[in-house]
Amino acid sequence: MIRTVVAIVVLIAVAGCSEDPQQRYERAAANLEAAKQARAEAQSAVDEKKAELRRLQEKLDAAEQRLAKARERMEQASEAVNASVNDEVLFRSIQRALLDEERFAGAAIAVGVQDRVVTLTGTVPDEATRKAAVRVAGEHAGVKEVVDFLEVAGEGGGQRGGDKNKTNQSEKGEGS
Repeated sequence: MIRTVVAIVVLIAVAGCSEDPQQRYERAAANLEAAKQARAEAQSAVDEKKAELRRLQEKLDAAEQRLAKARERMEQASEAVNASVNDEVLFRSIQRALLDEERFAGAAIAVGVQDRVVTLTGTVPDEATRKAAVRVAGEHAGVKEVVDFLEVAGEGGGQRGGDKNKTNQSEKGEGS
């Protein structure tokens, strides 16, 4: 009876192993080859991305160099403007800009300039016009600072702006 049980177990084991060792080897070899191929494709994709990254880094480096040169030129231009500008030129330029813009037609703005510091006084119809006047004055090359003493009309008899807006040529990113 033990022999019968052992024989049955052996028959079941042999029946469960329908693949012979050669078939298992060939299947394993095929799986290994597929894995090698997948690894090679993945490595190729990584290499392509590394090459693309190097190209992009080179472009970034070149762009940073151009930016540094542009900043240097802007600084030189700013220094040249600051060296040549005087208070009279600033006064006339800012006064003309305020007179030429339609949005300041309802405003009474006086401009004063001393040592390239612009002082705005007078009355404007609203807060947006006040901010615009300060911005226009500060955009002129050579202006060190804008002092805002503009009053907004119709707000309790006039409300002083009172802002002291510092505008340096180097902060504006403009050369003129």
